[in-house]
Formats: sequence, C-alpha cells, structure tokens
Amino acid sequence: MEVTVDGERYIMRRNQQRAQENKKTRQDKINKIKELANLKNEYFVKHKKADFQKGLKEI
Repeated sequence: MEVTVDGERYIMRRNQQRAQENKKTRQDKINKIKELANLKNEYFVKHKKADFQKGLKEI
C-alpha cells in the first residue's frame, strides 16, 4: 500500500513473520485466561461460600 503525504511517498508493508508471532501471543493469552477461569470455576463449585468477586479480580 502506498500513501503520499505532502509530496512524501510512504510504502506500507506487513511483516508476515511478526504477524504470526502476534497471533500466537494473542492466542496464548486467551488460552491462559480461559485456563485460569476454569480453575476459578472449579474452586467456586467446591466452595459455595467463596466470594466470586475476588476471583474475578484475579482473572
């Protein structure tokens, strides 16, 4: 993609390798959050009097 601003020409490119790294990092974060949420859900099922608001803060 090319953009011209005030007579200056800028060429925009996408780094495929970096895009893959970013995608993997995002997916790893999502998986980690899901794993933590599942652990907290299991805890709250076993401990009926536990305060779930505190569990949400940890996630």
